[in-house]
Amino acid sequence: MSELTERKGEFAALVAQFIQHAMERGYRMRFGDAWRNTTPLKCPHCQSLHSYQDMLVANGLSKKRSSQHADRLAVDFVIDRVDGIPMSDWDWLRLGEMWEDLGGKDWGGRYSVPADQRQTVVGWDRSHFGA
Repeated sequence: MSELTERKGEFAALVAQFIQHAMERGYRMRFGDAWRNTTPLKCPHCQSLHSYQDMLVANGLSKKRSSQHADRLAVDFVIDRVDGIPMSDWDWLRLGEMWEDLGGKDWGGRYSVPADQRQTVVGWDRSHFGA
């Protein structure tokens, strides 16, 4: 079995743990963007070939040209509180720290946040959880 295949299995198990822990703490979890196909697709407007990731970057929805999503090592979640209260930065920090405590290494809530502000500030990709 390849190292990447091993990592994918470990990531899937980690995601299952994370979902369970988050649900036990009052969050509703839904998959947003998970696997991203890297096959270039023809744009209906300009007829040029573009990958899904290229389109996300071009539309300001991602800042990275390559993504763990293409290797099945990241997922973006849509998360709500079960009690109906809107998600706050505190909720996202709680979830991001939970992810990291379980062994997750890449939480988008840390992106572009100085180390001395990581206890109070959430980065630009808060719904991203990666290996």
